[in-house]
Amino acid sequence: QYYYDALGAGAAPADAGAAAGDADAAPPHVRVDSGITEGSEISMHYDPMIAKLVTWAPTRPHAIDAMLSALDRYVIRGVINNVNLCYDVLTHERFRAGKLTTAFITEEYPDGFDGHRLSAADNRQLAAAVALRQFCEEARARTVVGDADGSASS
Repeated sequence: QYYYDALGAGAAPADAGAAAGDADAAPPHVRVDSGITEGSEISMHYDPMIAKLVTWAPTRPHAIDAMLSALDRYVIRGVINNVNLCYDVLTHERFRAGKLTTAFITEEYPDGFDGHRLSAADNRQLAAAVALRQFCEEARARTVVGDADGSASS
């Protein structure tokens, strides 16, 4: 479930704002239930739930992976929300194994959630992707491009 989460981020309730997102672009076996549409005002006086994301797959791991994929594509603009926390929970080893209690959040996030922590492997993969992109951009900048008359220039 996606929530307006300004209070958890230290903002005042008056910071509630308008939401923008694309809940209608869900792939098969993914459902987004929401009464919020782009431009909707989210008030501190009502339930802070923005949307509920539901996925289905034949197995728990596949359903979790489908939800992670849906979270990667889901966009909520204009309000602070808990999408990053949802992603972190879904990738947590204990959650994936189904070893849950109602105290999962307080046990695993005793000091609150302050952002997703990348593993060492994820950091290396991200660094490699950034280096590759930089290399490609520099290679493209060095490419010889033909002028309108067909002659080459650099």
